[in-house]
Formats: sequence, C-alpha cells, structure tokens
Amino acid sequence: MLLMSNIFRTTGILIAAVIVILVMLLLIRYGLVPYLKKRAKGFNVNGELRKLDKSKYKRIKKLYFENSRHKRFTENVIVSDYGVFIVNARFEIGSVSKNERGKFVLTKDGVNHVLGDYEQDNLAAFDKMKKLSNDFDGVKFYSIVAFPDSTEINVKSEIGFFGHLKDVVPYIKSVNKNPMSAEQRDAVYAALRRENSKNQR
Repeated sequence: MLLMSNIFRTTGILIAAVIVILVMLLLIRYGLVPYLKKRAKGFNVNGELRKLDKSKYKRIKKLYFENSRHKRFTENVIVSDYGVFIVNARFEIGSVSKNERGKFVLTKDGVNHVLGDYEQDNLAAFDKMKKLSNDFDGVKFYSIVAFPDSTEINVKSEIGFFGHLKDVVPYIKSVNKNPMSAEQRDAVYAALRRENSKNQR
C-alpha cells in the first residue's frame, strides 16, 4: 500500500513538472522570443511612444471595443490636443508594396505574402469610437501604420501615416491644426477609458 502511494505521488510530481516545463517553453516561444526579436530589430514601440510628453499625449495601450473574451480591440490609442491617433504597429520585415488588386503585399526572400488592410482596420476603429459619445463631434482622427525601420516601404498612405516606426513620434508632434479645448480632450479620453473598462469586465 505504501509502495503504491509512493508511486502515485512520484507520478503526480513528474506530471506536474512536465506541465510546468511545457508552460515555460510556450511562454518563452510565444512571449519572450517575439519580444526579443522585436527589440533586436529596433521595433520597440513602447520605447518610441514613451518619447511623447505625457501631459500633452494620453495613451491607452489596448482599447477593447467588445468584451475581452471576444478579443476585439485596437492598440496604441493616443489622445492629444489635436485629435486621436491610432498607431497600428506591424512587425513585418521585407518590402511592402501593393499588388494590382490594391492589397498590401510583403515580399521577403522572393516570396510574396498578402497582408491585412491595416489602414481599414484603423478606420473601422475610428468609426466605433465616434459612436461612443457626442464628445467626439468635430474631433480629428489620424491613422498611423508603422513598420520596423529596416522594412522597405513602397506605399504612400491615402488616409494618414504609413512608414517607419522612427518617424511616428515626429509625425504625431507635427500635427498641430484643429486644436481641441482641454475639456473636450479630457472628455474624449474619459469616454475611451470608460469603454475600455466596461469591456474588460
């Protein structure tokens, strides 16, 4: 009986150890490795956006439009005195262009990959924001799609910024038309934060 009890205990410990090791490997593979790759490639989005003056630019790192179970969200929403920016940061290495159908294409090692329409993603997020509150009446929205500095970009944006991460902060700082009042800016930021809090419950 004691022998059987020891066998079960040892088996349980081994199974628990295997589970712990597997979880750690998954975290390293899907968490740490992509993070380190992006840092090594000069794609530190947080580091770039931290260069913005916090008293003038209020950032929401992840804004949920539906509850967190459905994972419908947009990242890097910035509210400024001059409007709302979405920084859609994409870690794509290679050459970005458009094909004959108007789709974004990444060429890497001679192979083409059709990308998502990141600008349309931003516009869809803007439409959702505008429906949140009357405080958004007259607010300007700015679409930003950013790639690593080593990516070759052969596309010109029709609706906003489409370029390298290193140029994002200078672009945001250059937008200085159509100023909002401090009250409207704070109301817009508060409305977005309320939506985010509501959908994370």
